[in-house]
Amino acid sequence: MEESVYIYEFASNEEERLLCRLEQRALFGRDTENGANLMVSAVRIDPSRSPFIKERIEVLYQGNSLEEVLLQVEAIKLAEATFKVIFVKLNDLEAADKISYEDQRSIERELGIHITGEADVRNPDFVFGIVALGGCWYFGNYLKNKAVWLLHMKKPRNYSIALTTRLARAAANMTRTIATAAHRKRGQQISASTAMRSSPAGVPLPLWTGARHTRRSQ
Repeated sequence: MEESVYIYEFASNEEERLLCRLEQRALFGRDTENGANLMVSAVRIDPSRSPFIKERIEVLYQGNSLEEVLLQVEAIKLAEATFKVIFVKLNDLEAADKISYEDQRSIERELGIHITGEADVRNPDFVFGIVALGGCWYFGNYLKNKAVWLLHMKKPRNYSIALTTRLARAAANMTRTIATAAHRKRGQQISASTAMRSSPAGVPLPLWTGARHTRRSQ
């Protein structure tokens, strides 16, 4: 079974950039290179868990050109189910290769034509995303951050000194990851310690104890 691949887009302002990278390391084990806002990873994270993950694509197809992806998406058969295709605006294309708004919509429509199903831009059953990255085109299931933490942005009082919601959410993610890693390491240490327990002569503890009791009974 092939390992799933995910593409994440991050969004943060200059003041939050360091915090965003710290959270990336906690969630993914690394941060984006050179401050980039796109990351390819085998780690599955719900975008709504983070204040900095804007969207995620679970890669289904990829190709060196858009034409290659168009051929592959023809395998998608949704019958009567509805769908929508979203062109991810953020990409690493050179300035001369940037795709205009009109062309982005055109690519979405072209992909839709090759998918068997009914297009619905308002309330689709399935949402797909397309993005250009590293000289390749990636297409897959699209998931957007629901930004549920925005519901908690309003503090109880105007003079409240509580942490900002984004900072609190990121701190919780990092703390949870560190605690999980520490718990796993502790479990491994206990298992290793138990397995290595032995008699002075190198005989496993249960056998050594049994032999001792046998000598006493004699």
